[in-house]
Amino acid sequence: MDFPLKFCPDGWVRLERLRELYEKHPQDKIYARMEVHTEALQCFADRYGHGPTSCPELEERVAFWNALLAERMAIRDDSVPAAYLSELDQGVYGGIVGGKVRFMAHPENGWISSMVPPICHDWGDFEKLAIDPQGQFQFYRRVLAVFRRGPKGNLASAISFSSTVSISFSSSLEAHGPTSN
Repeated sequence: MDFPLKFCPDGWVRLERLRELYEKHPQDKIYARMEVHTEALQCFADRYGHGPTSCPELEERVAFWNALLAERMAIRDDSVPAAYLSELDQGVYGGIVGGKVRFMAHPENGWISSMVPPICHDWGDFEKLAIDPQGQFQFYRRVLAVFRRGPKGNLASAISFSSTVSISFSSSLEAHGPTSN
């Protein structure tokens, strides 16, 4: 059976090596992820530089990850291709409750991370937090939809742990509806 990610044609072999690594902890083998400079990373660095940036265009982010992972296909290491949806990083949580989301470009790895300045200055501020079902929550949902639709499944397994927690959080919000205090 073919591996479901086109960017990892030897994916079953890689997964078996990773299973061995995590289950058996062999001391007589070397496991590696190779980091190489790519044209996709160079284009990202030329466009963004390092530091604060505006909210990313989502279709452009899908194109970036497709280009980067396509270039990495030739590398035969022990990694499974993954797009880190850093746009849904720390900023998604604060943004959903009204914080001002800021984005930061990282040309060394192609990430555009998100963060929020402190929104609570003392414990009493927590009681005032309320989920805004529009704004950042809608951006969050758009990111997931665009990444699900855009790469035609090639990045489906590449959602980060932070995003996985976010998906769980989002599902909880949708199941129970937004609340305010």
